[in-house]
Amino acid sequence: MTPLKKIKVLVGDDDPLMILGLQAAIQQYPDLEYVGSIASPAETLSLIEEKQPNILIMDLAWWGNEQAGIEQIRKVREEFKKVKVIAITAYLKLIEAAKQAGAHEARGKGFSPDDLATIIYAVYKLPDEAPPSMPIESLTERETATLRLLAQGLTDKEIGDALNVATPTVKTYVRSIISKLDAKNRTEAVAIGFKSGLLTTRSMGADEEGSSK
Repeated sequence: MTPLKKIKVLVGDDDPLMILGLQAAIQQYPDLEYVGSIASPAETLSLIEEKQPNILIMDLAWWGNEQAGIEQIRKVREEFKKVKVIAITAYLKLIEAAKQAGAHEARGKGFSPDDLATIIYAVYKLPDEAPPSMPIESLTERETATLRLLAQGLTDKEIGDALNVATPTVKTYVRSIISKLDAKNRTEAVAIGFKSGLLTTRSMGADEEGSSK
């Protein structure tokens, strides 16, 4: 009988309880193998070399440094082309930056073990050398929220109502989005948003949190 080939998963987070939770979730599935944890971002590359994971689950904000995880993702994607990266964070504003750094998937924390397993399986099936995210100028939180609402087909007035801003302000956001994404119009801006990873089908409702800030 052929042994079951396991997907090796390495986890990096500055919260020991989060590490334990992820470990317990991963170990529920016989075809997933938890191979260890990263206690500091600086250990990332050496531990990948040692553990040879298929999947890296990386927290983004470490001890208040919101760039720590993103910097490591960029290095991992440069050094280890076959390692798939799943970024996790309590700060939804960092999700787009993680994807631009090369993460294959980026999610807010709070998922169930089944959700985690589904994400791992989906990311594992991606090509080994998935194309990097498009190098685009970063959108602000409000511009990202506006782009999501545009993708839902809302009018300027409806977007303004959702974000609690005036219609002229929405038009300003839209002009800025089109310029930053180097798009010809709103429709192309939305298409670029999906292609670049700024928009995903799962992120479409995430603007509610950002719009309340």
